[in-house]
Amino acid sequence: MIGIVALIVFALVATWAAYTGYQQNKAIDTFTQPAPLTLPYTAGTPDEVVALRHRVRSFGNSAKTGESPTLKLSLQDLNDLIHHEDLLIDLRKMIVFDEIGEGTVNGRVALPMQTLFQGGKLRYLNGSIAIQPSVESGQIMLKVVSLTPDTGTTIPEGFFDYFSDNVNFIAAYRDDKQLSPIFERIRKVSVEDDHILVETHGP
Repeated sequence: MIGIVALIVFALVATWAAYTGYQQNKAIDTFTQPAPLTLPYTAGTPDEVVALRHRVRSFGNSAKTGESPTLKLSLQDLNDLIHHEDLLIDLRKMIVFDEIGEGTVNGRVALPMQTLFQGGKLRYLNGSIAIQPSVESGQIMLKVVSLTPDTGTTIPEGFFDYFSDNVNFIAAYRDDKQLSPIFERIRKVSVEDDHILVETHGP
């Protein structure tokens, strides 16, 4: 009897998992596309990129030594960092910034999404995104506050809540041995006119 009950429970769980996966795939298909969007990016001049990298490294070194430097980054700066810093290589085909709004940084994205029961085939959420930078409980947050697919459909509330709560583009770098000591010094990240302003505190 125990074996029969176990088989029935297993069958029900397997059926429910298959059904849930099928429904999730159907939902994902409504707001994703089979190929990633080619993100528009115009590089700064070589001299501008070198100056930017020097400025960012100077900021990081000052923060590590206990000073309280600030860093201002334009849209061009953000995009150039993504495309010229090796640590950010994973972001190059995923996001490009094109506007600074009221408290948000806006851009275009091509976010890969893993499907279920389709051989691991990727679908891509191509569209527009608005990100709100902040520092919460001592941690830098890049919170997704809006995400609009190019498909003309609306992302289901459950999927958007997941993105908003879990997709933080900077989280993967918090434990990096080069960046972690700098992140620990950052006390505020805000949108100021047409720049992102990063402020630090001393020891």
